[in-house]
Amino acid sequence: MIDGEWTDAPKKQPILWVREKPRKQGLPSQRIAFTTLGHPTDFLDTEVQLLSVQMIAWALGEDARMDDAARVKLRDAQYWPPEVYLAAPTEP
Repeated sequence: MIDGEWTDAPKKQPILWVREKPRKQGLPSQRIAFTTLGHPTDFLDTEVQLLSVQMIAWALGEDARMDDAARVKLRDAQYWPPEVYLAAPTEP
């Protein structure tokens, strides 16, 4: 939970939701993770990068492979967000 941007909004706002739904016949559970983070500049924060990778690993059932060494590598990795340009329409 993080503080909301607007003064009239609730004090804390969730940024991450997860759902695990059991399935029948011995199949693994369905796992869904969702976040409201996602602007390219959000991912300049190494903790947001790590959160994203951990969400994906959890949803795939690979979260046990995320040990401290993997987290350190992710925190040390460089990330450059894509540059987004809104180009004016070009004439033929």
